[in-house]
Amino acid sequence: MYRTNPTQSKRTPQHPSTSTTRTVGRGSRAEGQPDNPRAACRRRGPAGVVSDRRMPAGKRLGLLRLGLLLVSALAASGASGVSAVGAVLHVDALAAGSNDGSSWADAFTDLQTALATSISGDEIWVASGTYAPAGPDGDRAATFQLVSGVGVYGGFSGTEAVRDRRNPAAYVTVLSGDLNANDHAVSTAADLANELTRSDNSFHVTTGTGADETAVLDGFVITAGHANGPGAADGGGMLNAGVVSTVAHPTVINCMFEWNFAWRNGGGLYNRWGDLTLSNCTFRHNHANAGGGPSFELGGGGMSNVNANPVMSDCTFSLNTTASNGAGLHNLSGSPTIIHCRFDENKTADVSAPLGGGGMFTRAEGSPVLMNCTFTGNFAIWGGGLRITRDSAPIIINCAFSGNVGVQSSAGISLNNGGTATIINCTVSGNSTAGGGIGAGIEVGGESNLILKNCVLWGNTSGGISDRRAQITHGLQSAQVPDISHSCVQGGWDEGIGNIDLDPLFRDADGPDNIIGTADDDLRLTGFSPCIDTGDNVSLPADSADLDGDGDTAEAIPIDLKGNQRVRGSWIDMGAYEYELAVTAGGPSPIDRADDISRDVVLAWQPGVSAQTHNVYLGTSWDDVDAATPDTIAAVGLSQETHSLDVGRLAFDQTYYWRVDEVNGAPDYTEFKGATWSFTTEPFAYPITAIAVSASSTSGPDTGPEKTIDGSGLVDDLHGIHASDMWVSGGLPATIEYTFDRAYKLHQLWVWNSNQLIEAFVGFGAKDVVIEHSLNGIDWVALEGFAQLAQAPGVAGYALNNVIDLEGVMASAVRITINSVHGFAPQTGLSEVQFFHVPVLARQPQPAVGTTLDSLDTVLSWRPGREADLHEVLFSENRDAVEDGSALIATTTVAWLDLSDLNLQYGTTYYWKVNEVNALENPPVHEGDVWSFTTPEFGSIDGVE
Repeated sequence: MYRTNPTQSKRTPQHPSTSTTRTVGRGSRAEGQPDNPRAACRRRGPAGVVSDRRMPAGKRLGLLRLGLLLVSALAASGASGVSAVGAVLHVDALAAGSNDGSSWADAFTDLQTALATSISGDEIWVASGTYAPAGPDGDRAATFQLVSGVGVYGGFSGTEAVRDRRNPAAYVTVLSGDLNANDHAVSTAADLANELTRSDNSFHVTTGTGADETAVLDGFVITAGHANGPGAADGGGMLNAGVVSTVAHPTVINCMFEWNFAWRNGGGLYNRWGDLTLSNCTFRHNHANAGGGPSFELGGGGMSNVNANPVMSDCTFSLNTTASNGAGLHNLSGSPTIIHCRFDENKTADVSAPLGGGGMFTRAEGSPVLMNCTFTGNFAIWGGGLRITRDSAPIIINCAFSGNVGVQSSAGISLNNGGTATIINCTVSGNSTAGGGIGAGIEVGGESNLILKNCVLWGNTSGGISDRRAQITHGLQSAQVPDISHSCVQGGWDEGIGNIDLDPLFRDADGPDNIIGTADDDLRLTGFSPCIDTGDNVSLPADSADLDGDGDTAEAIPIDLKGNQRVRGSWIDMGAYEYELAVTAGGPSPIDRADDISRDVVLAWQPGVSAQTHNVYLGTSWDDVDAATPDTIAAVGLSQETHSLDVGRLAFDQTYYWRVDEVNGAPDYTEFKGATWSFTTEPFAYPITAIAVSASSTSGPDTGPEKTIDGSGLVDDLHGIHASDMWVSGGLPATIEYTFDRAYKLHQLWVWNSNQLIEAFVGFGAKDVVIEHSLNGIDWVALEGFAQLAQAPGVAGYALNNVIDLEGVMASAVRITINSVHGFAPQTGLSEVQFFHVPVLARQPQPAVGTTLDSLDTVLSWRPGREADLHEVLFSENRDAVEDGSALIATTTVAWLDLSDLNLQYGTTYYWKVNEVNALENPPVHEGDVWSFTTPEFGSIDGVE
């Protein structure tokens, strides 16, 4: 069978001009240089990666006005030159001095020792590395217990004298529950429930119970907690459970909770009767199993909050799962304040059970406040984005719900069973339900109440239909007809006042990638939107949180979801965003932080409203581009009509930063500095993931050849020592053969040799080998110039030490014959094998495969193969004609083709492919895959279907 190796997706093969040497571990540390493999991975990771970004002072002041004591958080904000009131205790796992914590040279090697030694007023500084609450085979109940008055800070290189010099993004500091360092990687968070290698992990990696708001945890990755014990089934990453006589109010800043598990509640964090403060934290890939079955009382893959009123700001909940409710956040009888938070791609179990709230679930008495939050791409049976039930009464302001999915109904927001929701200035768009589901935008039922003011509900689809019932549905049992006013509702809403049924004219509802519910979607209003100045100012509540930091909490909320002025004219706009006259460039293409971008990219942007000329800066240093140093100047004085720039061929696998400054015309010639964006270019080669494998022999059912391609035992490119994670042959010579799903132009082969614990003594590792490749699986050619594989060390954390150049041969299969080993063993084996190829086929077709078009007007486009200088386009409604090559319609030098002259027919499926041609290469033609799209069933004439 073909297997997809999840560990390969982010691998970067080495370019022929780069060294194949790899450095593992910290070794000697240079200031500013990442010191472990995880650090290198995180430097350009996605949004939510641990960073040193701080909460604005105004927002902190606002949270104080909400009644929270953030004195400690303010002291911990990392201002330049900040020093501890008491002692600074240093922790570094590699310190070799006296280990008394007095300096980096004499640092404690164990965080537990520092915590046990600390007293109120101390700070603990922790160098990058991984720290566990106990040693191998240690007590699973051991945990990093926070201490009132003590700040614990990660992200140090191990040389800093001032806390502000640390960098948690570069010097990743991990608190791990993997006591025995034997965890296998899993593909999804839900897989954590059945992963046996985690059964010896800590129940709770960290604990805040008993600590007040002066206990600070700042700058850590918290991972591998496994709360599955008797009385310890909640809060795998962190347990924060107070009682009437015990506080549980710690301050947690700049932390990431990932790959944690709880049998009941709160895979990442369980908060009960604890009014903790969370700022700039990320919860991703966590899972709550809900005791093995769905229950309204259980859930919270990312976090579960029970009978508590925490404040969460600038936090992200993404890719969390649960077998019950609230995959991102589960709230029961609590009134959390949630400001500037993101809920992305969280998912409840895909089963026929009353599961709801992919992004967030809130139940029972309590009034959560959500301000300036986004819910994007979440999934649930009911309430893909948010589910509200059982007397919960949230207030939701300046929020956007997009691309969420509900299986039964209510993809955006589900409100039922007595819940009451007040929703003001929110945008609900592009959410969808499957089959006959209703209320894709908002569903109201079960004696519930809805108050909706100044909102936009547009483009939500139920069963593929975008009518009024798809935008909002209320059942016969709802307490009353929803109170909707001054809102834009597709299909109309006549029961309220000031409502309209007009296209809101979003800037780009599905973004440059043409996919609704992704990070590049732009639901801001264009200048012609009917939603501008049509809201009701009286509906806007007071700024009790002082979002703009001006000290005025009596004023109406002054900012929108993007942080811009909330009311620009006489009247407020509908939706989460106020229309803005953009004086700076926007709409970057590539989108900000995009990766796998062609080296031949053309930069493009949307100009500011008053720009006469554009200055463009491009470089590989954010600081240099931000400062506009001379070497980053790409163009100066581009004309007003020019909104793009060809910057020439860029380097492989390089992160570039760029910005566009807009310059006004006469008389002022004001220059508006643009935002600095980034993108990363394509790697030289890509991993092959669809591979079938067989071997001449195997020693047992748990050591078959598939172990070399399934990623088992491999974490962050480092392999473990367990034979069950490797192929072990039955004798010598031994052959292992890899067959791909098609022919590829092969670049490199990576081999981790056999790495059992006894390798140094017995020598199972392959030594003398013959590597052969085949284009048809019948005729084989031996690779010249390679004869031996390097031996593995036989210790955990084995880094790649065999990189084999495959010289660009075209092959559909590779086999390795092992003739001898590094020791005296009569058998051999391999730990992991990965292949990389140079992309020579056309790919990424537009329209995407299987798309149904909105009209007959279309342009074919594709990403060209690496070596192509001509493109043969074959197109027909007859698939056979495309496959056999008889449907050639054009040969072009550009990677697009306008079909406007072909007289396409309605309701027809068309097939097409692109053959890449270069007469100087061998072979000269690379035949592409067959793609398809379907034209619409009908069109419209003068607006009538």
